[in-house]
Amino acid sequence: MVRLFTLEGGLLALVSSAVGLAVASIAIASINAAGISYSAGVASQPIPLTVSLLPEAVIAATIFLAGVAVLASLLPARRAARLAIADALGPRGCVMPEPRLRVPGRTPLGRHSMEKDVVCGMRVEPAKAAGASELNGKVYIFCSKGCKTKFDADPFRYAKETEP
Repeated sequence: MVRLFTLEGGLLALVSSAVGLAVASIAIASINAAGISYSAGVASQPIPLTVSLLPEAVIAATIFLAGVAVLASLLPARRAARLAIADALGPRGCVMPEPRLRVPGRTPLGRHSMEKDVVCGMRVEPAKAAGASELNGKVYIFCSKGCKTKFDADPFRYAKETEP
């Protein structure tokens, strides 16, 4: 996966460089064809303005920008490769999950058993929950500390129980 993202970053850099070179070539041709000239103070004749494209500069810029693009795609890809898919994408409406905590007093119900985070609706594996809160004897688990904070601020808004 990391190689795929890195390759994609490199290819995007090369395509962008080719498009930039084409646009620059069109701009240079337009400027040179316009016949723009300037007068240099005391010179009696106008000096024509011409623009040139230096191949060395183009090659150096392409290599530099391709390197930046590869690094810009490599670093987040390496981080995302270490996360579970749901964590890498981030739950809608939630802060990216903090390191996972075990739910106190509960054991995992199995690899595929999931419970719903009552704040955002995301399905969470109890053993990998970011936090837990108890209300009226029921334990609620959360995908992120942000969801736990929202729940703790107003638990009856999210819990199915009615206030006592």
